[in-house]
Amino acid sequence: ELSSRRLGCCLGLIRRDTSIDDFAFVRLLKGIRKNEPKQLPCATQVLAPSMVEFEGQYGCTTRTSTVANSPYYRPVVKDWSESLIALGWVRNSLSRDIISCPWIKEALKAPRGDSSKDEMSEMCTFLVEGKRLKAHKSILIQKCVKLEAAIRFEEMKQNIDGSSVLEIALDLPLRQFCFLIQHCYHGSICSGLPSDLTECCQEILELYLLSLEYLCPSLALECEMRLLSSNPYKCFCWNCCDRSESNSKLACPYELSCHYKVKGPSKLLSPNNYLGIISYIDIDRIECDYVVKRKAPLGYDDAILEPLCALRSIVWKSVLKNFQQVLKTDSYIELCHSTLKENEESLEEAEYSYFESWGDQVGILLLRTVLDELRSIPYEFISLKASNATTFSRLKMS
Repeated sequence: ELSSRRLGCCLGLIRRDTSIDDFAFVRLLKGIRKNEPKQLPCATQVLAPSMVEFEGQYGCTTRTSTVANSPYYRPVVKDWSESLIALGWVRNSLSRDIISCPWIKEALKAPRGDSSKDEMSEMCTFLVEGKRLKAHKSILIQKCVKLEAAIRFEEMKQNIDGSSVLEIALDLPLRQFCFLIQHCYHGSICSGLPSDLTECCQEILELYLLSLEYLCPSLALECEMRLLSSNPYKCFCWNCCDRSESNSKLACPYELSCHYKVKGPSKLLSPNNYLGIISYIDIDRIECDYVVKRKAPLGYDDAILEPLCALRSIVWKSVLKNFQQVLKTDSYIELCHSTLKENEESLEEAEYSYFESWGDQVGILLLRTVLDELRSIPYEFISLKASNATTFSRLKMS
């Protein structure tokens, strides 16, 4: 445990433009993680934004067996995407924004098809910001637990009241409802994110909180992957993903598993928003069940990470490496003011009496927090484990 005086000295060095390169960062990790093996062979690589690669995965339900169409999986899952662009309000919204999905771009050139009677019976109406927007119950029920509960409840009331109209009022911004609908139908957000990177980052963070509230783990995963990516506008749909495979081995012949990858450095993370991002992702317990896979070099096992583990680790490392810049940001100044307001009575405490200003105390508290967070990074994230095949090969050679 470092004393406040030692941290104060470290802060003074950082303010004199002392930089921390990747080699020094690895040495620091070894120093603060004393109970672990000294060898951290990939600590530099996995936390270097330009090198680390992550993979996400989600399932798509199809109307046709993927086994019968092997190996032509992707075309059989376009039904939901076709249903998306058949919705008039969605089609109008997409036509006004930049579209990142080539399949959607091409599909919008065709005239809008009419919904069948069966499809109309599957429709329900959502009331969002005073607008009545239709969507398919069967699709939303499979992707979002909160919407499923709302639909089931309204159906129950409908049976009791004898009403023929199924209408659900939602308390959320219209733009976020559009993103949620795009994700549920298409597997990915394909349009509508702000072109300004600061606004885009804020939008994705708010959407992440919405995905937790609405219990939509695949959307939460997509948000974290976009925050880590060098291209936050990329489409991850069944057509644009890196690979797809049938889930027939899991007795799910009507489900396709879509895998997509992102690579750094993140375009959305910057010293100006590190502290803002931390305030959003400082969540003790996450109910959404998803994992992020950190890809490893050939011969080593991938690391399976819990929600926000990858994002937290990258952000806290970035805060440390850019600490001097962070101290000059508006978000840090706001942190100083808010901390001062909350702790006015603690100014006379002996431990802090030798500091020149309250700002120094906040800087030291932030530095202590950074080190504590780096100490808690899961070991499997910052190390490489040889795969069984590689271990066997080495034993055989020896």
